[in-house]
Amino acid sequence: MVTRRRIQAHLRGKPHGLVKKEIDKVKLWAEALDLVESDEEILALPPVPDTSQPIEALGKPKSGGFRCTFTTDCRTVSANSRRRNEHLWKVHGVELDLKPGPRKAGAAEADADLTYWRDGVFYQQLFAKGPRSEYFEVARGHDLESLDAEQVRAELAVQQATQAFQAKSKEARKKEMEVI
Repeated sequence: MVTRRRIQAHLRGKPHGLVKKEIDKVKLWAEALDLVESDEEILALPPVPDTSQPIEALGKPKSGGFRCTFTTDCRTVSANSRRRNEHLWKVHGVELDLKPGPRKAGAAEADADLTYWRDGVFYQQLFAKGPRSEYFEVARGHDLESLDAEQVRAELAVQQATQAFQAKSKEARKKEMEVI
């Protein structure tokens, strides 16, 4: 998502790479939209419930995240161990006394690190940087694979119904042409 203030910077950078003239057209178009204007408005947005469906406009949620369980009201989601440890230290005052340097896969330290975290979390991100750029959990308690499969089935049913309608319509036109 992009705020009104960030439209120019967003469109100038990758992957868009637009020039000022093109950006001005987009900004003019965006003036008619109900967009978030300020950081205060962003911070006032309510948190996304953990059990909510993924926000389609943000793309498919990432998997393999970790949700902090140190307290029930902590909503922190992390994707890497350095940020998990940093969160525990800065927010909860927990230091895991890990030795610096590379870690061996499956080491006992990794188990200590996961004491305060729930793994297998699906997560998304509203903004790439700035206020509310943190990850948030989505689809808790939902089986995303079965939801995806159901959506594919529904799309296939619509496609089949459309094809059947088009075939009947073509047949009706053919009969009509024969009468004429």
